[in-house]
Amino acid sequence: MKTDKNITDKKSTAKKTATKKPVVKKAAAKAPASKTKKTAATKTTESKKVVAKKVDSKKVAPAKAESTFTEEVKKKTGFLSKLIDNFAGNVKEGAIFVGEKVAETSAKAYVAGTEIVHETSDKIHDFTEKQALHKEEHKIEERQTTLTHAFGQLCLAQYLESGSLPKSFLTTKPIDTVVAEYKANTERLLEIETELENL
Repeated sequence: MKTDKNITDKKSTAKKTATKKPVVKKAAAKAPASKTKKTAATKTTESKKVVAKKVDSKKVAPAKAESTFTEEVKKKTGFLSKLIDNFAGNVKEGAIFVGEKVAETSAKAYVAGTEIVHETSDKIHDFTEKQALHKEEHKIEERQTTLTHAFGQLCLAQYLESGSLPKSFLTTKPIDTVVAEYKANTERLLEIETELENL
């Protein structure tokens, strides 16, 4: 059993020393490391200040370079300015040419469009006339049917009353109005047919 205690004692002491050693190391490591960190931190801040000064000096230099470049371009009236002038002239000529072509084609399109509108208007007018004539023709035909029925009823009533249809009855006012309207409607139907043929 002693061997078991020795083993457990060795393990526990190893654990104690293992836990104590890192603590000591940590404490020992903290003190010197903090001094080195402070110096490293101060060195990095100093180097940042130096870099910032360099960057500030670089920022001033490009502004001077840009201003000298624009001054040089203004002074030179050489190849670049001639190229820009030629380009501007070419663009102006191209725009004038395109404008003329657009005006030409739009005038042609306007004329063609106007002709199409007139043709369409004429066709619509003819169509509406035909529809109006057909409508009138249909109304007259219905009226003719009504007049025929009225004439038949008058004749039938006379025949049932007297047993005959004398000529004096056929010249009475009610029969004359029905017959006159029927004849006028027949003439109008003939006129409508000729108008429809002409359209």
